[in-house]
Amino acid sequence: MKTQAPAAGSTAAILMIAMMAGAPTLAPAAIHPNPGLTIRLVDDSAGASHRTDEESAPWNGSKLWLEPETPITGSMIASAQAFVDASGPAVAFQMTPDGKASLAAFTAANVGRRVAFQVDGQVVAAPLIRDPMTQGAGMIMGRFTREQAAALAAEINAGRQGE
Repeated sequence: MKTQAPAAGSTAAILMIAMMAGAPTLAPAAIHPNPGLTIRLVDDSAGASHRTDEESAPWNGSKLWLEPETPITGSMIASAQAFVDASGPAVAFQMTPDGKASLAAFTAANVGRRVAFQVDGQVVAAPLIRDPMTQGAGMIMGRFTREQAAALAAEINAGRQGE
């Protein structure tokens, strides 16, 4: 795992992830027909429970209700890497040139909402969008161990390559 944050002057925006101290529970879910990595909005509204099981995914012992659209796919992510800075372990990711515009529009329209990073239908992270990500890069920060950050980066890279 890298031991430094992305380069000085980096304008990567941050996604904050609410993770339990232990590793997340990952269970297979056939909720989306696309293999590889997808990023979808989480529906945290009070009425979300009306959705069908096909629109839900297990995450840390509960269900996440997911919007049906897949605005970001693995083919739009160039790379992900784990690193450690003064805040602790985290994951940085870079978008492809095509993915940069999609991520900028998606995050600008959804600040304050959670997203689900899914690899082959499994939710591997469910962070909150804190800021618009207009520079083609972002960070996922939370209460990670080094091992969890490395595993998340590996999952994102594996899903990216699975497209």
